[in-house]
Amino acid sequence: MSSATDKTPMTAEEKRAAIALGRCRFLPASWNKRFAQDMSSLACTGGEITEKQRTCLWKVVYRYRRQISDPEILSIAKEKENGQASLPFKEDTPKQKARRMSGIKNKVTEFIEQELFNGFPEDNF
Repeated sequence: MSSATDKTPMTAEEKRAAIALGRCRFLPASWNKRFAQDMSSLACTGGEITEKQRTCLWKVVYRYRRQISDPEILSIAKEKENGQASLPFKEDTPKQKARRMSGIKNKVTEFIEQELFNGFPEDNF
């Protein structure tokens, strides 16, 4: 039976993520900065981390993803943050796009016609 305090060695990906996170810029005296520094030093010394630390590591990597340039680490962080079922963006078919745009055009046209016939609010002085 595994408990929350059982420590296991960091994987190669986690070490790379921790080192990349250690190079990021943070607000002064923030929890994320202290956590990143701790994880980075653990990665360099071959330390062990708990499951909770492992989860927090990937959450913080995802939060600071714009400062990390390793595409493999970013894809792992995205997968862990968004879950296994995250699907790529699917574009609308031309038929769906035309239907959506016609609905928008109808609403805009209806609004303009209503304002023209009722007058704009500033005309009611």
